[in-house]
Amino acid sequence: MSIYIEKSSEEPILFHVIQGHIDTGEIRQAYEQDAALCKNDPGPIFRISDSRSWEPDFSQMMLVVAEMAREMQVRNAFESKVVNISVTNDDVVRLGMDSMSQQQYGGNEIITFTDMDAALAYVRDQLAF
Repeated sequence: MSIYIEKSSEEPILFHVIQGHIDTGEIRQAYEQDAALCKNDPGPIFRISDSRSWEPDFSQMMLVVAEMAREMQVRNAFESKVVNISVTNDDVVRLGMDSMSQQQYGGNEIITFTDMDAALAYVRDQLAF
């Protein structure tokens, strides 16, 4: 699997590390695993996807965007508790994450950072409220 998932034991944070080629089955499995890991968490849950080592081409990114949108819709009860954050330096990934806010992909905002420290600082600031 090209998506490695870890749940923080102390904070409502899911970490996804994305590397290599990703297929739609792996995306589906990741969303299923997230829902299982956090089924008793009231929310919000912060999903930080670290794709700094992933460099998809445009067609692969758009397949991923379409599958992410589908999975978010299928798991709406769980996904409504999730704040999606992307950590990337890749322009194609950034374009894909920006696309997620379009209505055709579910209108899901994904907050993007270029480094993990900034993403974690944002999450901890949000948790402080």
